[in-house]
Amino acid sequence: MKSHTWRRYGFLLLLVLCGLGRTVALSSETTISSDGAIESVRPGDPASKIFATFKSHYRITDETKPGSARTLTLTVGDRPVVCFSIDGDSRIFLIDVSDVYRTMENIGNGSTLAEVRHVYGKGSVTPTDQGYLVSFPKLKHIAFLLRNEDIPSNLRDIPDDVFTPRQERRILSIGNARVVGIQISN
Repeated sequence: MKSHTWRRYGFLLLLVLCGLGRTVALSSETTISSDGAIESVRPGDPASKIFATFKSHYRITDETKPGSARTLTLTVGDRPVVCFSIDGDSRIFLIDVSDVYRTMENIGNGSTLAEVRHVYGKGSVTPTDQGYLVSFPKLKHIAFLLRNEDIPSNLRDIPDDVFTPRQERRILSIGNARVVGIQISN
């Protein structure tokens, strides 16, 4: 009876310990949820939530340049990690992630386009001033910025008004193109 009880409770104890270890590991991860939240902060939230959530982990720089939106940037040392764009009503409308954070599926900076496609399926490309953003139907509010140097020079800097489906297919076929940023919007 004692042996049977020990096995039952020993197994239960093992499950609890493994479960706790996993919970601790997940809670300490810097993940982006599928709805675009970073540690519960998402587009549409008030800017004050950024300070309340991150002030103990990061240095926060509050900047407003003439003709641009206000930005709150989280930094570690001199390295920017996340930049929040704030609208006139002091609400977050865009989040640019340049370091640390990854999706729940472990996709983030340094992942290849092939890895991203493997996880999220068929994507679409949007040309921007920073490069190409690739978005996926599975992630409605999240897009991945590709490293410009990984794109052939004849496909770089194509304005969106002349960007063709053929060019989009060619870019989506570059499996070794690396993600250098994640953009989260409403």
